[in-house]
Amino acid sequence: MVERWFKEDFSGKSKHLVVAFGSVRMFDKTKKKGFEWENLFKYKYNDLDFKKLFVADIRNSWWHTSFGDLPGIGPNTLTKFLLEEIDEANVEKTLFVGVSMGGYGSILFGCLTKATKVMAFSPQTYLTERRRKKQLNRKFKGYDIDESFTDLEVVMNRVKNNQTIYKIWYGKMNGHDKKAATRISNMKNVYTYEINSSRHVVVRPVISSGVFRKELVEFLNN
Repeated sequence: MVERWFKEDFSGKSKHLVVAFGSVRMFDKTKKKGFEWENLFKYKYNDLDFKKLFVADIRNSWWHTSFGDLPGIGPNTLTKFLLEEIDEANVEKTLFVGVSMGGYGSILFGCLTKATKVMAFSPQTYLTERRRKKQLNRKFKGYDIDESFTDLEVVMNRVKNNQTIYKIWYGKMNGHDKKAATRISNMKNVYTYEINSSRHVVVRPVISSGVFRKELVEFLNN
């Protein structure tokens, strides 16, 4: 049985697709409540017309191992899948969103697929040596992890994608998240926004303040 790691909703005639990447905590709740972002789009933004693709890394490997029955592993494999899904959806513009590990994925794959726009909340932008060794190389021994994708600054410099707009929100009193965001803040088309919080996850105030809707509507109107 293939594990449920993605869900698509390509109904309607919209030429806009939102790709939502799950965080580490997502699959604690998935079987009961659906994919991360799914309910938010269904109930809070149901007046807006856009196609949707929900993607999860159910192994919590920061998108570096396998995905269901896709042949191959790692970011190159998932990039190929995403491009095929975008083609199937028959859209012209794509928005990638995610929190934490999902934010890491939204930036990584937004860069690799040349998405129109990325909205990332408290994303990691690099995997520390400890995380690479403990959570990737040890936990997933035998997967032949490609460490060239573990630093998003390196990836973005290598790919030279000059068209994607990256918007990153983080808690200004969370030192780790601030460091992760600001280390790529000087790169082309990267915009960072501080939230008055020490929490790791800061997407809720962005939603409650109306900023998320404003960004989504702006994407849909362009």
